[in-house]
Amino acid sequence: MAKPKVNAGAATEAVAANLARIRDDQRISVRAMAERSGNRLTPNAVSEIENGRRKVDVDDLVILAIALDVSPVTLLMPPAPLTKPVRERGYDNLPNWSPETYTDMDVTLVKEDESKGQPPITSDAETVWDWLTGFAPLNLSAANLDIPEWQRNSQREEWQRRIRPFFAWGKRYRDG
Repeated sequence: MAKPKVNAGAATEAVAANLARIRDDQRISVRAMAERSGNRLTPNAVSEIENGRRKVDVDDLVILAIALDVSPVTLLMPPAPLTKPVRERGYDNLPNWSPETYTDMDVTLVKEDESKGQPPITSDAETVWDWLTGFAPLNLSAANLDIPEWQRNSQREEWQRRIRPFFAWGKRYRDG
């Protein structure tokens, strides 16, 4: 009998969806995935993660990212469907995490908790990617026109100094 699905949050669901998508794109079997993990994860564990029957802890996330040769951020980025303009340009096979696919697309970071009356936490996909990659804080969207650009840049640079290790200060991780 299969294990029941776990009560997973949005991050666990994102990792599961991205693991399945990337493993499929790379044509890696669950057995090969387990081998790539140095057998730190069993084929059953990989399958359970993909099918929502096992939560992913931080160690699992790192092992999966190494085995897939991707950044942990790639696994954490909530999936967003391709936007219509991207489809019209004929890019149907772009992976969900490609920046071109995130024009004005909201993704869920934390699911709604009706029992506590807490709404979901969502943001546009490009802002989430910038936050996950350490480029900008989550609350500093380029669409926030209430703050002048020079002030947004200053706030972003201060945030980057606060969150990055000292050896990464001053490095640019994204054009812009």
